[in-house]
Amino acid sequence: KVISGDNSLDVVKAKFRCAAYLWQAFTAEQMYHTLSNQESSLRQTAKIHIVRTQYTLKELLDPERAQQYHPPPGTPSTTKKDFYSIFMDALNEYGAPFDKQCYVAGLILDSHWDPKMKLIRGHAALGGGNSVIRLGIFGSHTTHAWPRFLEEVVDCFQDETQTDENILANDNDESGFNNLNRTFTVKEPNNIQPITPSDEG
Repeated sequence: KVISGDNSLDVVKAKFRCAAYLWQAFTAEQMYHTLSNQESSLRQTAKIHIVRTQYTLKELLDPERAQQYHPPPGTPSTTKKDFYSIFMDALNEYGAPFDKQCYVAGLILDSHWDPKMKLIRGHAALGGGNSVIRLGIFGSHTTHAWPRFLEEVVDCFQDETQTDENILANDNDESGFNNLNRTFTVKEPNNIQPITPSDEG
């Protein structure tokens, strides 16, 4: 289902910003049940920084760098720098605000599905960091299914469009549909019952 065919940088930024708000809402709700001191002050708009790397697009889309790449038997292990290190280096080169303690959700904008190789190129889903930067990274190959703003959340999260693997990834063969999301919805299509925590297991 196409809500917006626009894949411009501005649209990706809007989708990533909306994702940040949803993560914050979910995290805040979970923390509410475990922490007694709650802060209710309003915060500013989520900031999106476009951080470039010194690597070329060809280098970034090299299959050997993809997290899910499985080399043929007998192939020596690659010595190429992994996406997490590339991302961390780019943040360090960028400078402020990444020059002091921070938490970063990073989106690799050049990732895409290669149907011939059955591989998501330019993608890694990793998290970690050091004493300054705590970083989680992910590829942008699923952003076609993300909402741009709150008004699109329900339509996007209840979208049951079947995945066409000629153009889209069925990541790790874990989902044959587009984006049905139980985490943020109380009901799902074709199910008259509410979703309970046990359904999430």
